[in-house]
Amino acid sequence: MSRKKEAALQDVITNDQGWETHVASATGLLTIVDVYQSWTGPCKSICTTLKRIKLENGSTILKFATACADDIQALEAYKNQPPEPTFLFYASGILVDICHGCDVPLLVKKINTQTTNEEQIAAGMAIERKPYARPVSAKSSDSRVSLKSSGISDNGTTEVGSDSAKQLCFVFVTPSYIEFAEEIKQFLTTQGIEILSDRQHLITKDEFITIYPDVMNQDSGEDFVNYVTGEFDTENPGQNHCHLMILTRNSDTGIGIIDQMTKLVGPGDQETAQIEAPDSINAKYGNMTMFASADSEMTNRAVGLLFEDFEAPSMSRRASMVQEQSNSMGMKYMIFGENSEDFQTQIQNYGCKIVDNAMSFESLEDGQKEIVGEDWKGNDCMIIDCARSFTTLQNFCEGVTDQNLFIAKF
Repeated sequence: MSRKKEAALQDVITNDQGWETHVASATGLLTIVDVYQSWTGPCKSICTTLKRIKLENGSTILKFATACADDIQALEAYKNQPPEPTFLFYASGILVDICHGCDVPLLVKKINTQTTNEEQIAAGMAIERKPYARPVSAKSSDSRVSLKSSGISDNGTTEVGSDSAKQLCFVFVTPSYIEFAEEIKQFLTTQGIEILSDRQHLITKDEFITIYPDVMNQDSGEDFVNYVTGEFDTENPGQNHCHLMILTRNSDTGIGIIDQMTKLVGPGDQETAQIEAPDSINAKYGNMTMFASADSEMTNRAVGLLFEDFEAPSMSRRASMVQEQSNSMGMKYMIFGENSEDFQTQIQNYGCKIVDNAMSFESLEDGQKEIVGEDWKGNDCMIIDCARSFTTLQNFCEGVTDQNLFIAKF
């Protein structure tokens, strides 16, 4: 006996007649339409998520569809838009909401809200169906990242990169592995990491070079840029989205998130990752499954460019006081024996500020010279500001480098 063919998850709408049948005249149904442009195609990577949503939601009135804005008159307003998924919510033919970008938690929340609303209306309850306020705009006004204010706001957010902001890390799952994005997100939350915002986005070459100015100077840098931006895939132009995330640690300051993500992501080459970091994301899934920003400056550039209205969570009041106390007291240390760019990055990710990365021994005051061991005299040292105790700092430094170190208060 042959199996019954599974019904298509999404109705494919190709013309005005199809729009009238599946959306405009679909009385009693909530239809979520993935609107795309002819040069991008529909968002294929969201299909697995939509299947899960439909199963978990369980409502018989919930339907999904795709429609090309270039072919349907009712979607004229969605032509010539940025290459990001746009989901329109139609309840009995009336536009009631929009979700711009592939923000899965927000999409699920909106679907559940509108499904409940429509089921209550069908049951005769005194529930009002409210048309969407700005039906001509392709941008959703309800975004998890649209928090705009100046200074520290009442809800505990502040400007990205400010002294009172928690440390952030920008990461993304690359196009070939985007189907594993939800699985990777779940893994990150088990590691004490908070996902502050995430969405799918087609990164352009100019955007990536702005975020990572030195990428073209790296080995295979051009190939990686072409892979991330989808330029290598001429058969599917505009469909090679990355899954972007802004992360921090579940702690008072977030300090250490960049160093933690560097370790969790692992080396880009899978074989190398399986040897050097066998539990890493790249070791498990494949070559360059995930990219993580190397430092706070790269993170700040990425967030400012790709999450324009995002505001960082503020450090706790206690952590802010420690930071201010450190700045006011001028707690400085000198470090001999290690001054590589990687070590400097890890020191900064640890929450310390580099005052001078190449101070000569001769520039030290006489009292400071006296405490420097004989083997270190004549070498340059790094001067840092840090709120950590001497022992805590020393343990951290010795844990991130194989070099012998000499650390002393400055």
